[in-house]
Amino acid sequence: MTAQQYTEEDGDLPPLYEPLAKQQRQIRLLFLRATNSEQEDEPITSLLVPLSLDEVKTRYAALSHVWGLPDSSQSIIVNGRLFPVSTNLLEFLKSHRRRCRNTSEVRMLPLWIDSICVNQMDIAERNSQAMLMKPIYQNAGMVVSWLGTSFPLSDWVFEVMKQFKEQIDMTRNPKTSKVIDASWLRLFPQACKEDSPASGPLRNVVWDSIRELCAHPYWKRIWIVQEIVLASTVMLCCGDDLIDLEDVIQVVRWLTRLDPSLNKPDNMEPAIWKMLSSRQYSEAVMGLQSVLHIWAIRERKNTQGWALTNSLRNHESTDPRDKLYGCLGITGLNIAPDYSKSVKDVYIEAASALMQESFESLLLLSIREGKKDSTREPLDIPSWAPNWAKSAPGTYSANHSFMASKGCPTNSEPVILNYSLHCTGVLCEEVVAVESVLTPEQCLKFCCNHIATRETDKYPTGIPHLRALFQVLLSDWDTMVNCRSEPESMMYQVIACGLLHLFLDYEVRYRSKNGTPQINNPLPTLGLDTSHSDLSTAFWNKIVGTSREPGNCIITGSREQQTAAMNAIGERLATTILTALRNSLTHRIGPESVQPGDQVFVMFGCNLPILLRPKDMNYTHIGPSYVVGFMEGEAMLAIKDGTKVAQKLEIR
Repeated sequence: MTAQQYTEEDGDLPPLYEPLAKQQRQIRLLFLRATNSEQEDEPITSLLVPLSLDEVKTRYAALSHVWGLPDSSQSIIVNGRLFPVSTNLLEFLKSHRRRCRNTSEVRMLPLWIDSICVNQMDIAERNSQAMLMKPIYQNAGMVVSWLGTSFPLSDWVFEVMKQFKEQIDMTRNPKTSKVIDASWLRLFPQACKEDSPASGPLRNVVWDSIRELCAHPYWKRIWIVQEIVLASTVMLCCGDDLIDLEDVIQVVRWLTRLDPSLNKPDNMEPAIWKMLSSRQYSEAVMGLQSVLHIWAIRERKNTQGWALTNSLRNHESTDPRDKLYGCLGITGLNIAPDYSKSVKDVYIEAASALMQESFESLLLLSIREGKKDSTREPLDIPSWAPNWAKSAPGTYSANHSFMASKGCPTNSEPVILNYSLHCTGVLCEEVVAVESVLTPEQCLKFCCNHIATRETDKYPTGIPHLRALFQVLLSDWDTMVNCRSEPESMMYQVIACGLLHLFLDYEVRYRSKNGTPQINNPLPTLGLDTSHSDLSTAFWNKIVGTSREPGNCIITGSREQQTAAMNAIGERLATTILTALRNSLTHRIGPESVQPGDQVFVMFGCNLPILLRPKDMNYTHIGPSYVVGFMEGEAMLAIKDGTKVAQKLEIR
């Protein structure tokens, strides 16, 4: 058959894309023509066939890849026509053909490749096929994750990682998955010595190759998330080499959990062991951190959709709408793909659906990012709606026990009208001053001075000032404990450890100065059990946990072993994105974009106060805020005693 360039107007051949039967859940599968020829320049010849998902069951492989732009100079033959494909896709098809020809274990399964099997020129078909993404990847006998042509030593590092996985399985604690032995690394001499000359930044070809794999741009793509989470089997493919993705995940997990207290392999050079067991290498493989997060989602299968939608915002997509459409199969967000809608309308529709699921989470996701907010203007996204085109803002979580709107009317749900959010609540107070993010030393000095000057007076709500300070600094403790497995919770761990460093140092300084701990008097109001211990022990047990409660420990090891680590983490407290707010009355924490003049607002139905910025006769949403004295329903009590009134506001 003579190949012809693919065009819809070509009348000599039947149309390549006949309408699919939605009722039968039809998809198209690509059948590659088998060949015994080893000529690499032989054209890829294929047949595109419509079939029902229920009919094909698992007898196909789905491709997960980075599209790239079609190259008019690169084509394959589909149903007798020349079909332009990207260079990346052409390389995969050639690799797949070689593998099927040379490996008896690999069957010539038909392929589902979205850029070919879906008519990209037909918006209606794109919409309907996007709705089938979940069953397509769930049903596939195999999902092939294509990284592209091989990078240096990729075939070798795949084999090394397979062998590493075998050793890890034999030495891992089956109950806790904790790394209990690293001595087996001596079996791999090349992984134990520094290269000369250096092979890369880590100075070892094994660890540099694993780092390069983890840093591959493929992992940043939004669509790969559900493709990996939904698949029963995922094979990572680089050139002609294959490895089960689960093997890669287990090796990377092992590396990120490596404990420096373990015995060093006899033949490993000290510099390599120090590098492996330090944060340096853990951060080097963090390119795969998003994949570890994805794998955790795959294993749990019960993460809230709104939380997933937020955590996946850092992944990349060419089309901003795909920040939502590309993960519908796992988020369960109640919207249907429609590529005829503008980005703004898609985001508003998603925000409306999210509001039905969790109104509070909607506001948590739409934090205004201050100077970095340049994308919002071109897209014209309202301030109350998340701008999914941008990276996730901050680390706020809805997993808390606050009840700011406790006692509010149940019939006062917010309403979306003409892109504005109409809601009811209480304007509590105005932000008078904003403090910069403090270093640990500055924060310690502020705490000491604040408490020292208020030994007898009370906070406006009647509680001791130390309790108010403690509450605002440790406002999200429940989130720290409950969400530690989430990547975004690392910020909470840093904050918690920094606070421990801060308060212990505070007590030590005052004990040495005055002979007694000056902050014992208000301790009962901190919620810490000090009946059998002093403040430092009680605080240590609260933040770090006890030997009886290892699940609550943020950092492991004895107290003596952690001194240096605590100081280092305390210093990192200054890197948080939270900004402390202070005036003569209350303590608050809010997003970094807060300004004097912003208003603290307790909205009916939202259990975290939010910050609003007056603009003309309306308001702009800035983000959530923690305000001591307005977290437990005090605003509703103020309405009852007549000191505050409920107001209807329009947020744009």
